[in-house]
Amino acid sequence: MNENNKNLVDNNQAPTSDNAVDIVAKGLMSSDSNFLQLIEEVTKIYNEIVEIYQTAERNKKICEDILNRVQVAEASVRNLKDRKEFFTEENYIKLYRLVNIIRKMRQFLVEITQLKGLKKYIHSKAIQEIFNNLVNEFEATIRILQVSISLESSTSAEELTLSTVCAGREAASKVEIPFADFLQLIDEVTKLYNEIVEIYQKAEHNKRICEAMLNRVKIADTALKNLRIRNLDFFSKKNYDNFRNLVIIIKEIRQFLIEITKSSGFEKLTGTSSINENFSNLIDKFESAIKPLQFSLIIYFNADDYKKVKTDVKDLTAEEWIKKKMKEEDIKYFEYSEFNKIKKIGEGGFGVVNRAETNDKVQVALKGLIEKKSSKIEENVIENFVKENLRKVAHHVNIISFLGISKDDIGYVMVLEYANEGNLRDYFKRKFDSLQWENKIRMALDITCGLKCLHSDGIIHRDLHSKNILVNNGRLLIADFGLSKRLTEVTSSSKSNNIGIIEYVEPQCLRSVNYVKDKRSDVYSLGVLLWEITSGHPPFHTVERDMLGYHISHENLREEPIDGTPSEYRQLYQKCWDGDPEKRPNINDVYNEILRQYANDANEQQEDPLAASISDNLNSLYKQSGQLGLCIETCSIDCNRQ
Repeated sequence: MNENNKNLVDNNQAPTSDNAVDIVAKGLMSSDSNFLQLIEEVTKIYNEIVEIYQTAERNKKICEDILNRVQVAEASVRNLKDRKEFFTEENYIKLYRLVNIIRKMRQFLVEITQLKGLKKYIHSKAIQEIFNNLVNEFEATIRILQVSISLESSTSAEELTLSTVCAGREAASKVEIPFADFLQLIDEVTKLYNEIVEIYQKAEHNKRICEAMLNRVKIADTALKNLRIRNLDFFSKKNYDNFRNLVIIIKEIRQFLIEITKSSGFEKLTGTSSINENFSNLIDKFESAIKPLQFSLIIYFNADDYKKVKTDVKDLTAEEWIKKKMKEEDIKYFEYSEFNKIKKIGEGGFGVVNRAETNDKVQVALKGLIEKKSSKIEENVIENFVKENLRKVAHHVNIISFLGISKDDIGYVMVLEYANEGNLRDYFKRKFDSLQWENKIRMALDITCGLKCLHSDGIIHRDLHSKNILVNNGRLLIADFGLSKRLTEVTSSSKSNNIGIIEYVEPQCLRSVNYVKDKRSDVYSLGVLLWEITSGHPPFHTVERDMLGYHISHENLREEPIDGTPSEYRQLYQKCWDGDPEKRPNINDVYNEILRQYANDANEQQEDPLAASISDNLNSLYKQSGQLGLCIETCSIDCNRQ
């Protein structure tokens, strides 16, 4: 380094040989944004020099030497973005001079690396002389910047430059594919992302699926824009092929979204294959395509942002499925304006339960199904529920009837049969003292008959208790069997929601939250209900709840029989709540035993006009016994039909 340059470094002054440059720089310095523009310009020119090096036809060694030097500058300058104290007028002039010399270098390389430009130097200054002058000017400028930056390192500027240049030289030799080829793919991804944004904004259907796809493509687009192009290892044929595959997948995503967000395309797709299946397949393909590139890309998302994007691949909204089924007339839709005299009668896990009256003066119950704010219910959950309710169980005399769907200001609601005497627990508070044994055994038969029908059709209730048994004109109806448990399992992370009300839950489920309930779980709960029918109050209502679950699951705690309970009835419910699921009877056995006990009770009451027909011919009873007969007939005929 000559003496003049040494003095410049010592005095922390910019070279003054080019006053015009300084004057221009002073005129441009007005805000922090001007500094950021210069920093971005250094990166931009560096990228262009990388491409010049990759496509050089001549003087590749000189090109590599300049590339390595500019790489040092770009690495240093890039770290200035967040250092506001550096943004002074003096430093702006120094940085502007650096940009100016790097521009000269770029232009020099453009001319000497191609045959057409090389002819210019044949009768003028030697290439080596111009190269030396440019290098000297560059090093004087970069050293002054390094002093201003105040590098807190024991490594000298010369050592820093030498080590970085050596690393750059080694990396540059590994480049396989020109950056220009990668740039075309980056631009293509951005173009596709912008098109998907527009599709999302105009979506008529499946907006949440569209949003999930949009978020994923946004990750790719953001990552590629922040590509670490200073890492020349990235420009390999393997990464280029991976990149092209990603673009192909994003094009498929765009086409899929076009089809499912417009009415015409939506109908076309649902007629061929499941939207959910197509969605899942595309997610798998996208993640397989992005995975090989993640080692070479920087994704500027924090962990929380990425978690939000990693939504469930089965996140097809129930709302879209409901719209489709209503269009196909599989579900009856009620305009909410059709309901009059709406009155709150309770609250469920998914909102308020209201009583209402239709224009035809029919009383119905309105129960929340999907709340807009948190509707992350899978399509199959709603679909299975509706299928369960639309099949024969919807018209069973001991199962609450599902009438259709409506929509209020909050979201979708189920329209259900209204039970005019509330739930069984409240019913007992009002009327238990007036009930005779014949009333109680009939209640037991109602519940058992309804559960038998569910089990015969492969439906597990999972949450039987006296608040889920409704009473309508003295007839017991099983409610909440098809949906609330599934919705709780899907939408809640709370383990207690999966368990249910402890007093009615089998020991196995209390011991392990991972225990999967089955039909035997329902039989256990039925046993507790059969006991409750004899007592008139919920089980363990005087016991502290803190350790109740432990006592039931580990100490075999059960309720004591009520005085006056027939021994065969007591033995039946005790078998139902046996701690070993294998020892519990199945629902058919329970039903047959309850029916037998009911028949025996009727025989003992000579005043009962049905006694003779029960003893002689049960089939005759099925046709003649009114309300109870309808229950028996439904269980014995419909539910046994597979």
